[in-house]
Amino acid sequence: MKKIPTPHPPPGFPPLHELVYSEAAPPAPIQKILDRPMTCIDVEYSHKFMEDVLEVLPKPPTNTSTETFMEVKDVGDILQHFTPLLQSPPVEPPTPAFAESVDIPELFFRFAHSKFTVLSTEQEQDFRDLADDAQTISLHVQQYFNRPRPGQIAPYYFIQFSPSIEGILPPLGPSYPSAQAVQAATLAMKLAAILPANPKTIHPELLQLVAGINKRTLRWGHNYPSDIDAATILAARIFKSTPEGEDTEAYMHYPDLSERKGFTTIPPPDEPQQSNSPS
Repeated sequence: MKKIPTPHPPPGFPPLHELVYSEAAPPAPIQKILDRPMTCIDVEYSHKFMEDVLEVLPKPPTNTSTETFMEVKDVGDILQHFTPLLQSPPVEPPTPAFAESVDIPELFFRFAHSKFTVLSTEQEQDFRDLADDAQTISLHVQQYFNRPRPGQIAPYYFIQFSPSIEGILPPLGPSYPSAQAVQAATLAMKLAAILPANPKTIHPELLQLVAGINKRTLRWGHNYPSDIDAATILAARIFKSTPEGEDTEAYMHYPDLSERKGFTTIPPPDEPQQSNSPS
């Protein structure tokens, strides 16, 4: 087993094993989402659902584990690589990358259209409702585990991790699991279930879209790869509770989108976009 450096708490910080995202109550934007009623999951079932989720979802790696250290180091390396690229003024007006929009449902509407599948207004609203429920559930799980963000652990190992990138806001709320990754994976399963294709597989291009959304949170230093691993598990649980999930086995064949080894390779740069969404 690889030996990791001894963590050194910065002045005024607690020991690493005691570090959490925050001891304070959630900020108002997060609390508003936490209080939002479920739309796609029956209210009477939602409490039991959360209990089941916490039983199935693995606990995040501990702050002092080798895995957490390696994740912080890898994400820090990626962040430092992208900082000068993101800070440099573009030669031409930036064109947002397809997977950089903060409106995650809209990305899937556009993908469906590219596959000659036009969603009705009612179907689009169903997607948005499911995305909202996935976000609400994710934030409840985040509050339960209260995992610190990678940038909070980085100073303990003297890892440079706090670049100032105009237009990119710091994440709100704990890290585990990634809420945006949960939304993306859940909507991918839902769309795969209605696309004119084998419902037991998900179109490779659809997986690329989800992977692009996931990689964004790593490029900005918002999440650990293990946050995205957990997001895939949680998304499958959420999708299974929907009518489409009951009628198809798509969620059972959903591959690991984290591509853990791929995250140590620098992905191609994209233009940063303003984001207020919890990740």
